[in-house]
This record gives sequence, structure tokens and C-alpha cells, in this order.
Amino acid sequence: MVEIDDILEFFGRLPNESARSYELDLTAFAMKLTGHQDLLAQILDGDYPERIRYAAFYCNHIILRRIKDFDRLAGLIDSYGPTFDGHKTYDHLVSLYMIESDALYDYEQILAATYKDSIFFDDNAGFVHLFADVFASIFERGGLRSEEEYLEKWYEKALAAVETAIELDASYAKYYCTKARILCIAGRYNEAETNINKAISLEVSTRSDYFIRISNYQYYKALIYFEKRLAAKLQAGGAPYDSQNGLGGATEGEYGSIVPNDEGRYAFVSYSHLDSEEVYPLIKKLQNAGAHFWFDKGGIIASNEYAEVIGERLQNASSVLFMISPNAVTSEFVRKELQMAFDCGKKPICVFLKDTDLSPGMKLQINIYQHILRHTMKEDDFIKAVLRAIGQ
Repeated sequence: MVEIDDILEFFGRLPNESARSYELDLTAFAMKLTGHQDLLAQILDGDYPERIRYAAFYCNHIILRRIKDFDRLAGLIDSYGPTFDGHKTYDHLVSLYMIESDALYDYEQILAATYKDSIFFDDNAGFVHLFADVFASIFERGGLRSEEEYLEKWYEKALAAVETAIELDASYAKYYCTKARILCIAGRYNEAETNINKAISLEVSTRSDYFIRISNYQYYKALIYFEKRLAAKLQAGGAPYDSQNGLGGATEGEYGSIVPNDEGRYAFVSYSHLDSEEVYPLIKKLQNAGAHFWFDKGGIIASNEYAEVIGERLQNASSVLFMISPNAVTSEFVRKELQMAFDCGKKPICVFLKDTDLSPGMKLQINIYQHILRHTMKEDDFIKAVLRAIGQ
């Protein structure tokens, strides 16, 4: 049973907040306090020294990030930010919230802030690594004004930062995953594969979040593989995906294929590119049955133009199919497309490619909409169900 005196005693023994051990000790301790945030709230609002109250704020921040309760985390920052924003590590916590949630933020501002911290706290692997993680995450999210300028300005700094983090703590698996992501951005796929494999081999199996971390590494391993294969096909002069899948219809450059019906109606298909080998033949079967779709077939990190094409096609679609799988529910782009569908007043048709665990937030978003469980249906019944759902 955790008592408030136990927490106060622990907080009183913490090192200086600028030390790497401060965050590591709090992170380990926070796992014992999950479900006891009421005690942290008592400390935050109590008559205690500010360093004790800030430790409670920091600890609660770790817990809410771990359980991905970003709404409550935003409320925590709004409520106590004015009190704690003078602390050296406060900006670090805000940056972690921004990059791990779907919060809107200025790319250059967060890059400049995390880069500054990586220089100021150059002996703290966590601060140095965060800048590298932010660099990779922003690139992966797309929407950059100029990828070329972005890479020219930040790539070398980010790679140097993650290499410094590894020098400071060579046993921390996540750093090798971040390095793999950065190398993949530069097309250094073999080195990226080496680093992602090292992340998988180094991860500590006794961690409470071990399976979440390994799943994350496996996601990036698959992404590196697909990017490597895509690059090889483009170098050979072929299309990103050749004709073996038999995808019919007119094409729009590298972005997608569209075959509207006589009334101009088509369904927008949202999916993870890691599921391409399952989704593309499925789209072909539905096309042969008379369905009309637009789907992004490029699999290339989004630029502004790319995002505009996708946004326009989703907005003008008569219906929206979400191909749900473990890959899809962790895809940043699928979540953005889902949110845009809601914003446009469209009711998503949720096609489960396989049995998939949904986060509480995802369940809340889609539970009221139509579900089609492909993995439990006969193929003919599934085709008919989709055709009825999209009204074509």
C-alpha cells in the first residue's frame, strides 16, 4: 500500500532535477504510483516545498504519458505550468507532451527548444535524445514546407545528438530505434536495420512496458523494410508498386488511383502502408465487384502537396473506409485521416482486417459507427457488406 509519507520521503531523496538519474528514478517510481494520482494531487496542492511539488508534477506527467491520457496531461500542464515553468526541465516535459500526443505545435519552435536543451544538458542522455526523437517524429508526420531544407538544417545535428545519447548510455534500447529512424530518413537502410535490430535485442524484458516497446520497434523495422524495398524499385525504374496486384483505374501520378462512378461518387480508403500487401488485392476484388475508390498508393512520407491531395480526396469522398489493423491504429496518418473524416461530418466504415485491440480513445471514436469484420466473414459476404455500406 502506497502512503503519502512514502512518496514524500522518496521525493526528498531525489538528485538535482538536471541529472539524468532524476528522470530515471522518477520513471521507475511512477510505475508504483499508477492509480494513485490522488496522492500526487494532494502533494501538488499541498503546503510543501516547491521542489517536492514539482517532483509530484513530473511524476504525474510520466504516468499520464505512459497511459497516453493526453487530455488529462494537457490539463495538468495548463493548471500548473504557470507555477513550474521556471524549472530547468519544464520545457523538456512540455516537448515530450507535444511530440507524443497529437497536440498542435510549431515545428521550428519545438526543434529549437529541444536542440537548445540538448546543448545545455549535454551530459544528460534523455535531453540529448529528445531532440533527435523530435527531429524524426516531425519528418515522419509530414507537412514540411521543404523536406530538403529541413534535412539540410537539422539532419546532421539530429544524428550527432542520438549518437551522443548512445555514448552516454549505450545500453538504452530506445536510442538505437531513434537512430534507425534517422538513418532511414536519409536512405541508409542497411545501417537502419542494424540499429533497429540492436534496439530489439537490448530492450529489457522485465520492463513493465516491454511488449509496447518491442511492438514499437517491430513497427519501425517493418517501415524500414518497406522504405528500402520502395527505394529499390524506384531506383530500378519501376513504380512503387507494380502491376502484379492488378489495381485498375486511372492514376494520379504517385499519389493514388481514382475511379469515380457515373455520379462522381467514390469511397476514400484509409489504411497503413504496412498492410499494403493485404489491402491492394482486396481493393482490386472490390473494384471487380463494381466499387469505386480513391486510395493513396505512394507510401512516401507526406509533403505539403501530398497532404493537400489526400485531404481533398477525403473531403470529396462519398464515404470513407478505414482498414483497421494493429498497424493502422498506431499510424499517425490514419489517425489524422480519421479525425478529418469526423471534421467533415463523414461516418467512417470500419473494416477490421484482423482482430485488433483498440485504445480507449479509439473505441470511443469509432464504436458507434459501422463495423465490418473481414477476418470473421466469408469473402463473398464481405464483398457484399462493403458494397452495401458504401452505397455503390
